[in-house]
Amino acid sequence: MLKIYPSLLAVHDKVGNDIPALAAAAQHGFNAGGAALHLDFMAPPFTDRTTFTLQIIDDLRRAGVKGALDAHLMTPLSWVQQLPLAELHGLTFHAKMAQGSDEIPALLAYLQKHGVQGGLAIDADEAVAPLTPLLALPACQQVLLMTVPAGAGGQALRPDLLTKIAAIRALRPDMPITVDGGVNVSTIRAVTQAGATAVVAGSAVFNGQDIENNMNNLQLAAG
Repeated sequence: MLKIYPSLLAVHDKVGNDIPALAAAAQHGFNAGGAALHLDFMAPPFTDRTTFTLQIIDDLRRAGVKGALDAHLMTPLSWVQQLPLAELHGLTFHAKMAQGSDEIPALLAYLQKHGVQGGLAIDADEAVAPLTPLLALPACQQVLLMTVPAGAGGQALRPDLLTKIAAIRALRPDMPITVDGGVNVSTIRAVTQAGATAVVAGSAVFNGQDIENNMNNLQLAAG
């Protein structure tokens, strides 16, 4: 079955850093069947805004949120070693933020050592081919494929970007691949058919009052 990762960015865009509201939505997403809670960390120079701070994971745990947490860093890569890795199931980051050729292999190995499923996030404007040496590393344990430009939620999925899944599969047939961006009941079937193993869904999960129904509708539409 396709895994669905509810994205807390959709809630943050409405309530900001209101921890009780964020925690309530997060736990609701888990209760509705979310496989992991997706946290989009954004900061300049990657994006023109900042979303979650490094403190958000500890804040959510103190507020009683239980379940797997999946982090996506659109930040300087120094953030990797500042996060509470013991609380994370997975973490993806962007290779184009690297300061040198050795930084990405070292970070992937660091995450693997700490029991975190580390991997690369591929932005909408990035091709797979230049990333092949990094994707081939055993310590690269997942890929987050962005089907919208980084920086904002609620954008429309670009179906042409789903062809990147086949390119990743040609290199790593068993690689877990999560699609992030514009996933809803109208687009999720195409994502499934393209070969993704998980999706990030923000607005499609948290808009409206019935999160359980939203999640059920996504699973039904996924086929």
